[in-house]
Amino acid sequence: MKKRTLVLVSLVLTILIFFTACGKKEVKNPNAKTGKKYIIAVDLIYPPFSFKENNVDKGIDVDLMKAVAKTQGFEVEIQPMDFGGIIPAMESGQIDGAIAGANITEERKKVVDFSDPYYDTGIVAIIHRDNNTIKTGKDLVGKRLAVKSGTAGERYVQENLKGKSEVRIYDDTVSMLKAVENKQADAGFEDLPVVLYTLNQDPDTQLKVGTGKLTNVGNGFMVKKGTHKELLEEFNKGLKTLRQNGEYQKIVDRYTKGGKTVEKGGIAGVIDSYRGILTGYGLKFLRGLAITIYITVVSLFFATLIGLGIGYLNFVPTDKKGFHSKMIKVSQFLGKEYIDLIRGTPLMVQTIFFYFGVVPLLPKLLKLTFHLSSEPGMLSPEISGIIIIALNAGAFLAEIFRGGIQAIDKGQMEAARSLGLSFNKSMTKVILPQAIKNMIPAILNQFISSLKDTSLLVVIGVADLMKEGQVAYKTNFKTFETMLIVAAIYYIVIKLLSKLFKKVEDKLKV
Repeated sequence: MKKRTLVLVSLVLTILIFFTACGKKEVKNPNAKTGKKYIIAVDLIYPPFSFKENNVDKGIDVDLMKAVAKTQGFEVEIQPMDFGGIIPAMESGQIDGAIAGANITEERKKVVDFSDPYYDTGIVAIIHRDNNTIKTGKDLVGKRLAVKSGTAGERYVQENLKGKSEVRIYDDTVSMLKAVENKQADAGFEDLPVVLYTLNQDPDTQLKVGTGKLTNVGNGFMVKKGTHKELLEEFNKGLKTLRQNGEYQKIVDRYTKGGKTVEKGGIAGVIDSYRGILTGYGLKFLRGLAITIYITVVSLFFATLIGLGIGYLNFVPTDKKGFHSKMIKVSQFLGKEYIDLIRGTPLMVQTIFFYFGVVPLLPKLLKLTFHLSSEPGMLSPEISGIIIIALNAGAFLAEIFRGGIQAIDKGQMEAARSLGLSFNKSMTKVILPQAIKNMIPAILNQFISSLKDTSLLVVIGVADLMKEGQVAYKTNFKTFETMLIVAAIYYIVIKLLSKLFKKVEDKLKV
């Protein structure tokens, strides 16, 4: 019965992963003439340029790219990702181009080629509505400033206010604005249309526009420098056509005009707020949780094999001469270096290095042709996440296994060998059964740690629980409420797992 239940759970999780992996938006163009298809990245959440609504990608950038594709007769696959990961993905060949509200700058022109500007914009300072001291750029000197990493706002501050003000860098617009709203920063910086859209969505906002435009720049579609010249030309031609036929203005007006939504206040408003989040994103949270658990279970299976293998190797005798003993010594050395490397580097660094550095090299080095992503030979974020967590947890489990085996009295190995058992049989029949029984609590704790570690995979686009939470609060601008729900889900799941693991430990003690 237990085996059948486990099989059923595994099947359900596999189906969920399958549908998630197939969730990328491929835009079929009925007017396609060239037969070409491009993978185009957009910022994960950057309203009004890109955001999700009812699990559909929307925004100026998204609609404009689809419209250009339609006029030029090619197909596009829209791939939302964190802004910070777009350039690495472009350089590694995982995407063909990007339309992500990126300002055209001389610095960026060194690594990408831009289209003609498709949107004229400029940054403004956003301040708390109680703040009446900031009205121009000069008033920002000596203030606490919040900027989004890699944006025009950060560049403006670095060029004009570096050393004159305290600067705090955030990963996304919502977190930056929340810091200003909480008075943890005096001012934030963002493109004017983004600010107006954000303020328009929240009638009770504590923020306001503090200055006029501090810069005047244009946003551009971009491709890796020296590549996809035809795609760049097609975008420029399509953009020109859309401006001439009036479709461009319709797209812009669709997201920059409209009234505020009215929300209830007091306790009723709080209840409605949480109810709205659960209604709109509840199923997505559950799907993200399923992916989180799936990645954890599969990766821990392989991590256990890695840990057991390395832990076992540490105790294989190497006192004999010959090729076999030399290979054992080399394996032991490599195992120790692997453990030191994993334990000595942050998981975030390992994740970025593997996905943006190693994965793009696989098709070239190994001549792989399998399809685990939209491109032959490339690994999907989910598969990459499993490998990353497995390699990370494997190093820690190797040390757990080593400590568990060392804890067994040496006399037991000596007794087994004196009875004529080989080293391998002595380990598998006598030592390991006792060691594993003692290591169960530590292994289960590693499972919980790895489950929480999956939240770091958000940087490569894994649609786990944390990613779904980010998508939600970057869309509804309710950071505290959304992350409180996400935290509650993590807490409940880990609490249930802890109780389950405690029962397992109690049974093993009997």
